[in-house]
Amino acid sequence: MSIESPRILLSQGSERFHPMIRCPCLVVRHGKDEGTLTTELNQPLELERTEDVYDFSHEAVSFYKTRAKACGLNGVTILNGPKTRVWETAEICASQFAAEGIPISIHEEPLLRDLHQGKFKVDQKIITGDGKYPPLVASMDAFVAALKSGKIDYHFGDPSGALTEEDKTLISDCFIVPGESKRDISIRIYDFLEQLVFTDPSKMLVIVTHFLVASRIQRISSALSNLVEKGEAIARPGDFVKSMEQTGESHHLVPAQGVMLDLGTLRWAGDRLSGELDFLLHN
Repeated sequence: MSIESPRILLSQGSERFHPMIRCPCLVVRHGKDEGTLTTELNQPLELERTEDVYDFSHEAVSFYKTRAKACGLNGVTILNGPKTRVWETAEICASQFAAEGIPISIHEEPLLRDLHQGKFKVDQKIITGDGKYPPLVASMDAFVAALKSGKIDYHFGDPSGALTEEDKTLISDCFIVPGESKRDISIRIYDFLEQLVFTDPSKMLVIVTHFLVASRIQRISSALSNLVEKGEAIARPGDFVKSMEQTGESHHLVPAQGVMLDLGTLRWAGDRLSGELDFLLHN
Protein backbone atom coordinates (compact mmCIF):
# COMPACT_ATOMS: atom_id res chain seq x y z
CA MET A 1 0.00 0.00 0.00
CA SER A 2 1.34 3.44 -0.89
CA ILE A 3 2.16 5.97 1.80
CA GLU A 4 -0.09 8.99 2.21
CA SER A 5 2.71 11.56 2.58
CA PRO A 6 4.28 13.14 -0.54
CA ARG A 7 6.83 11.08 -2.43
CA ILE A 8 8.97 14.20 -2.91
CA LEU A 9 9.86 16.38 0.07
CA LEU A 10 11.58 19.76 0.18
CA SER A 11 14.90 20.19 1.93
CA GLN A 12 16.14 23.21 3.82
CA GLY A 13 16.87 25.99 1.34
CA SER A 14 15.41 24.19 -1.66
CA GLU A 15 13.08 27.06 -2.53
CA ARG A 16 15.70 29.80 -2.25
CA PHE A 17 16.95 29.53 -5.81
CA HIS A 18 20.00 31.63 -6.69
CA PRO A 19 20.17 32.93 -10.30
CA MET A 20 23.07 30.55 -11.06
CA ILE A 21 20.96 27.52 -10.14
CA ARG A 22 19.39 25.97 -13.19
CA CYS A 23 18.85 22.44 -12.01
CA PRO A 24 17.26 21.03 -8.85
CA CYS A 25 18.49 17.67 -7.59
CA LEU A 26 16.29 14.83 -6.32
CA VAL A 27 17.77 12.29 -3.92
CA VAL A 28 15.62 9.18 -3.53
CA ARG A 29 15.80 6.11 -1.34
CA HIS A 30 15.34 2.87 -3.30
CA GLY A 31 12.01 1.03 -3.14
CA LYS A 32 11.11 -1.61 -0.57
CA ASP A 33 13.25 -4.71 -1.00
CA GLU A 34 12.41 -8.35 -0.33
CA GLY A 35 12.71 -9.37 3.29
CA THR A 36 14.90 -12.46 2.76
CA LEU A 37 18.18 -11.71 4.53
CA THR A 38 21.45 -12.82 2.93
CA THR A 39 25.05 -11.96 3.73
CA GLU A 40 25.34 -10.21 0.35
CA LEU A 41 22.52 -7.77 1.30
CA ASN A 42 21.61 -7.56 -2.38
CA GLN A 43 17.88 -8.21 -2.31
CA PRO A 44 15.69 -7.19 -5.28
CA LEU A 45 12.60 -5.01 -4.96
CA GLU A 46 9.53 -6.52 -3.38
CA LEU A 47 7.15 -6.99 -6.31
CA GLU A 48 4.07 -6.11 -4.26
CA ARG A 49 5.60 -2.71 -3.41
CA THR A 50 6.85 -1.58 -6.82
CA GLU A 51 3.74 0.62 -7.01
CA ASP A 52 5.52 2.88 -4.51
CA VAL A 53 8.36 3.37 -6.98
CA TYR A 54 5.87 4.18 -9.74
CA ASP A 55 4.18 6.71 -7.43
CA PHE A 56 7.53 8.42 -6.82
CA SER A 57 8.34 8.34 -10.51
CA HIS A 58 5.03 9.98 -11.45
CA GLU A 59 5.67 12.77 -8.92
CA ALA A 60 9.21 13.19 -10.27
CA VAL A 61 7.88 13.50 -13.83
CA SER A 62 5.31 16.09 -12.71
CA PHE A 63 8.01 17.95 -10.80
CA TYR A 64 10.20 18.05 -13.91
CA LYS A 65 7.37 19.38 -16.05
CA THR A 66 6.62 22.22 -13.61
CA ARG A 67 10.32 23.22 -13.33
CA ALA A 68 11.63 22.54 -16.83
CA LYS A 69 10.92 25.91 -18.44
CA ALA A 70 11.84 28.08 -15.44
CA CYS A 71 15.09 26.17 -14.82
CA GLY A 72 16.07 25.76 -18.48
CA LEU A 73 15.97 21.97 -18.30
CA ASN A 74 16.09 19.77 -21.40
CA GLY A 75 16.35 16.30 -19.89
CA VAL A 76 17.03 14.11 -16.86
CA THR A 77 20.13 12.27 -15.66
CA ILE A 78 19.69 9.40 -13.21
CA LEU A 79 22.66 8.26 -11.12
CA ASN A 80 22.22 5.06 -9.13
CA GLY A 81 24.19 2.75 -6.88
CA PRO A 82 25.06 -0.82 -7.96
CA LYS A 83 22.79 -2.91 -5.69
CA THR A 84 19.88 -4.73 -7.36
CA ARG A 85 17.10 -2.92 -5.50
CA VAL A 86 18.70 0.43 -6.35
CA TRP A 87 19.13 -0.05 -10.10
CA GLU A 88 15.66 -1.63 -10.31
CA THR A 89 14.26 1.55 -8.73
CA ALA A 90 16.28 3.69 -11.14
CA GLU A 91 15.09 1.74 -14.19
CA ILE A 92 11.42 2.11 -13.23
CA CYS A 93 11.94 5.83 -12.75
CA ALA A 94 13.74 6.13 -16.09
CA SER A 95 10.93 4.28 -17.87
CA GLN A 96 8.37 6.80 -16.65
CA PHE A 97 10.38 9.80 -17.87
CA ALA A 98 10.88 8.06 -21.24
CA ALA A 99 7.14 7.31 -21.49
CA GLU A 100 6.51 11.07 -21.30
CA GLY A 101 9.03 11.79 -24.06
CA ILE A 102 11.53 13.38 -21.68
CA PRO A 103 15.19 12.82 -22.68
CA ILE A 104 16.69 10.49 -20.11
CA SER A 105 20.10 8.97 -19.40
CA ILE A 106 20.88 6.53 -16.61
CA HIS A 107 24.29 5.69 -15.19
CA GLU A 108 25.53 3.39 -12.43
CA GLU A 109 27.67 5.32 -9.93
CA PRO A 110 29.87 3.15 -7.66
CA LEU A 111 30.36 6.06 -5.23
CA LEU A 112 26.67 5.74 -4.31
CA ARG A 113 27.01 2.21 -2.94
CA ASP A 114 25.82 1.55 0.59
CA LEU A 115 27.93 1.16 3.69
CA HIS A 116 29.78 -2.18 3.48
CA GLN A 117 28.65 -3.97 6.62
CA GLY A 118 31.47 -6.50 6.77
CA LYS A 119 31.39 -10.28 6.95
CA PHE A 120 28.78 -11.75 9.26
CA LYS A 121 26.77 -14.89 9.94
CA VAL A 122 23.00 -15.12 9.50
CA ASP A 123 21.13 -17.01 12.22
CA GLN A 124 17.63 -17.45 10.82
CA LYS A 125 16.30 -18.38 14.28
CA ILE A 126 16.70 -14.87 15.70
CA ILE A 127 15.25 -12.88 12.77
CA THR A 128 12.22 -11.03 14.14
CA GLY A 129 8.67 -11.29 12.84
CA ASP A 130 9.05 -7.99 10.94
CA GLY A 131 12.25 -9.21 9.26
CA LYS A 132 14.81 -7.40 11.41
CA TYR A 133 18.11 -9.07 12.33
CA PRO A 134 19.10 -8.02 15.88
CA PRO A 135 22.91 -8.10 15.33
CA LEU A 136 22.59 -5.73 12.36
CA VAL A 137 20.18 -3.49 14.26
CA ALA A 138 22.59 -3.32 17.22
CA SER A 139 25.49 -2.61 14.87
CA MET A 140 23.60 0.20 13.14
CA ASP A 141 22.66 1.75 16.49
CA ALA A 142 26.33 1.74 17.49
CA PHE A 143 27.40 3.13 14.11
CA VAL A 144 24.87 5.99 14.24
CA ALA A 145 26.02 6.84 17.78
CA ALA A 146 29.60 6.98 16.49
CA LEU A 147 28.50 9.25 13.62
CA LYS A 148 26.93 11.68 16.06
CA SER A 149 29.96 11.73 18.35
CA GLY A 150 32.48 12.35 15.56
CA LYS A 151 34.23 8.98 15.75
CA ILE A 152 35.05 8.75 12.06
CA ASP A 153 37.22 5.62 12.36
CA TYR A 154 34.70 3.42 14.17
CA HIS A 155 33.81 0.43 12.00
CA PHE A 156 30.34 -1.06 11.55
CA GLY A 157 30.16 -4.39 13.39
CA ASP A 158 32.85 -3.55 15.95
CA PRO A 159 31.47 -4.79 19.30
CA SER A 160 33.50 -2.20 21.24
CA GLY A 161 30.98 0.47 20.22
CA ALA A 162 27.88 -1.47 21.30
CA LEU A 163 25.40 0.56 23.34
CA THR A 164 24.56 -2.29 25.76
CA GLU A 165 26.17 -5.51 26.95
CA GLU A 166 23.43 -7.48 25.20
CA ASP A 167 24.21 -5.68 21.94
CA LYS A 168 27.92 -6.36 22.40
CA THR A 169 27.21 -10.10 22.68
CA LEU A 170 24.94 -10.04 19.60
CA ILE A 171 27.59 -8.26 17.53
CA SER A 172 30.48 -10.42 18.77
CA ASP A 173 28.64 -13.65 18.03
CA CYS A 174 27.58 -12.51 14.55
CA PHE A 175 30.47 -10.61 12.97
CA ILE A 176 33.50 -12.32 11.50
CA VAL A 177 35.03 -9.15 10.04
CA PRO A 178 33.77 -5.61 10.78
CA GLY A 179 32.62 -3.39 7.93
CA GLU A 180 33.43 0.14 6.86
CA SER A 181 33.95 3.22 9.00
CA LYS A 182 32.46 6.69 8.71
CA ARG A 183 35.75 7.76 7.12
CA ASP A 184 35.38 5.09 4.42
CA ILE A 185 31.83 6.00 3.41
CA SER A 186 32.51 9.74 3.84
CA ILE A 187 35.33 9.60 1.30
CA ARG A 188 32.90 8.20 -1.27
CA ILE A 189 30.11 10.66 -0.46
CA TYR A 190 32.33 13.76 -0.40
CA ASP A 191 34.04 12.65 -3.61
CA PHE A 192 30.63 12.17 -5.25
CA LEU A 193 29.33 15.56 -4.09
CA GLU A 194 32.48 17.31 -5.24
CA GLN A 195 32.01 15.82 -8.72
CA LEU A 196 28.32 16.78 -8.66
CA VAL A 197 29.34 20.43 -8.81
CA PHE A 198 30.41 19.96 -12.44
CA THR A 199 27.32 18.19 -13.75
CA ASP A 200 25.33 19.55 -16.69
CA PRO A 201 22.99 22.25 -15.30
CA SER A 202 20.51 21.66 -18.13
CA LYS A 203 19.69 18.18 -16.79
CA MET A 204 17.61 17.49 -13.70
CA LEU A 205 19.51 15.05 -11.51
CA VAL A 206 17.83 12.10 -9.84
CA ILE A 207 20.12 10.27 -7.41
CA VAL A 208 18.92 6.79 -6.39
CA THR A 209 20.69 5.32 -3.39
CA HIS A 210 20.33 3.83 0.10
CA PHE A 211 18.86 5.32 3.27
CA LEU A 212 22.19 6.02 5.00
CA VAL A 213 23.77 7.60 1.90
CA ALA A 214 20.66 9.70 1.21
CA SER A 215 20.60 10.87 4.82
CA ARG A 216 24.27 11.88 4.75
CA ILE A 217 23.86 13.77 1.47
CA GLN A 218 20.93 15.68 2.94
CA ARG A 219 22.81 16.60 6.13
CA ILE A 220 25.90 17.72 4.24
CA SER A 221 23.89 19.91 1.86
CA SER A 222 21.84 21.39 4.72
CA ALA A 223 24.89 22.10 6.90
CA LEU A 224 26.71 23.72 3.96
CA SER A 225 23.63 25.87 3.34
CA ASN A 226 23.82 27.03 6.96
CA LEU A 227 27.47 27.98 6.54
CA VAL A 228 26.79 29.90 3.35
CA GLU A 229 23.89 31.81 4.90
CA LYS A 230 25.97 32.80 7.94
CA GLY A 231 29.07 33.57 5.88
CA GLU A 232 31.10 31.22 8.05
CA ALA A 233 34.12 29.11 7.15
CA ILE A 234 35.38 25.78 8.48
CA ALA A 235 38.02 26.66 11.07
CA ARG A 236 40.06 23.47 10.67
CA PRO A 237 39.95 20.69 8.08
CA GLY A 238 37.97 17.81 9.52
CA ASP A 239 35.70 19.95 11.71
CA PHE A 240 32.87 19.69 9.21
CA VAL A 241 32.85 15.91 8.77
CA LYS A 242 33.43 15.28 12.49
CA SER A 243 30.80 17.58 13.95
CA MET A 244 29.40 20.42 11.82
CA GLU A 245 27.77 17.99 9.39
CA GLN A 246 25.51 16.82 12.22
CA THR A 247 23.93 20.29 12.43
CA GLY A 248 22.32 19.71 9.03
CA GLU A 249 18.73 18.58 8.62
CA SER A 250 17.69 15.24 7.18
CA HIS A 251 14.27 13.83 6.35
CA HIS A 252 13.74 10.22 7.42
CA LEU A 253 12.96 8.90 3.95
CA VAL A 254 10.79 5.80 3.62
CA PRO A 255 11.40 3.46 0.65
CA ALA A 256 10.69 5.14 -2.72
CA GLN A 257 10.61 8.63 -1.22
CA GLY A 258 12.86 11.48 -2.29
CA VAL A 259 13.93 14.96 -1.28
CA MET A 260 14.74 17.98 -3.44
CA LEU A 261 18.14 19.54 -2.78
CA ASP A 262 19.53 22.90 -3.75
CA LEU A 263 22.40 21.96 -6.06
CA GLY A 264 23.60 25.57 -5.96
CA THR A 265 24.69 25.11 -2.35
CA LEU A 266 27.31 22.62 -3.50
CA ARG A 267 28.47 25.03 -6.20
CA TRP A 268 28.88 27.84 -3.69
CA ALA A 269 30.69 25.67 -1.16
CA GLY A 270 32.75 23.34 -3.32
CA ASP A 271 36.01 24.48 -1.77
CA ARG A 272 34.79 23.37 1.65
CA LEU A 273 34.09 19.88 0.31
CA SER A 274 37.55 19.70 -1.24
CA GLY A 275 39.18 20.53 2.08
CA GLU A 276 37.20 17.88 3.94
CA LEU A 277 37.94 15.23 1.32
CA ASP A 278 41.65 16.02 1.57
CA PHE A 279 41.44 15.63 5.36
CA LEU A 280 39.66 12.28 5.07
CA LEU A 281 42.25 10.95 2.63
CA HIS A 282 45.40 12.12 4.39
CA ASN A 283 44.77 12.43 8.15
